[in-house]
Amino acid sequence: PSLASSARARLAMIRSSCRYDAGDYQGALETSRQAVMQAEASKDLTVAALASAQLLERSGGDIWSANVPLATQIRKYTMRAGDPQLTARVHLIFGRLEGRVGHYETSVRHFSVARNVLAREPNIWIHAALDLDHGSVLGLRGNYSAAIDLALSGAAQASSSGWAKGQAMAGSNLAFFYVMLGQEQKARRWLESIPST
Repeated sequence: PSLASSARARLAMIRSSCRYDAGDYQGALETSRQAVMQAEASKDLTVAALASAQLLERSGGDIWSANVPLATQIRKYTMRAGDPQLTARVHLIFGRLEGRVGHYETSVRHFSVARNVLAREPNIWIHAALDLDHGSVLGLRGNYSAAIDLALSGAAQASSSGWAKGQAMAGSNLAFFYVMLGQEQKARRWLESIPST
């Protein structure tokens, strides 16, 4: 693989994330497209899969049928790369996207595959994200007690890994779940615990 193209792809992915977090969604989408082009030029399958997955998330996941070719390409890159950490991340992303469009059972199947991979190849950051996203899906289904259990686990792992954004996500999710259960004091404590990001 070309190190220069691979590094440029990774930098473009970081820029896309920064733009997305700042609310520049169109800029984030364009930068994700640049990341995919750089990644494909590099022949680095792991980076190509991750850049393509980022583009898939930025491309309006609600129009799922329009994104089938990109999803298929991501699967090919992932299988050819043979990297367990990449496999877990891709299933995490697919699970998150399926949850967003209401395909909850498919979403949970992707999360289960990712969990099986992490049982053999641990990664605390991916595990934190997995618990937070899975908890969000359970919350969308109204299963707030189970959602709280996963969000608490995600919060602890996000804290252990130093992932401030994950801690903020966990705090806001937990506050929402506790409000839905009528436990306003717990909700307030979690809102107050959210770190500045």
